[in-house]
Amino acid sequence: MRSSKIKPLTEEEKQQKLAELRDKMSEKRVRKAAEETKEAKANELIRRKAGKVRTVNFFSFTPTHCSHHLSHRNQRRSKRI
Repeated sequence: MRSSKIKPLTEEEKQQKLAELRDKMSEKRVRKAAEETKEAKANELIRRKAGKVRTVNFFSFTPTHCSHHLSHRNQRRSKRI
């Protein structure tokens, strides 16, 4: 195997490389921010839908069901006393 030496970069080449890396990093930051915003919107929609389902379920109880539940609760409380 032949080991070839890598020639050192000149100051100008170093500055160019640094500029390229900074550009890549800033592009990546912008993409990540856009992705996080998109995720946040999706999570907010999920949260809102879940809240609507809970509200609908809460109001879907019939009064007979509620009174039945209350009578059982009262019976359990009276047994404890």
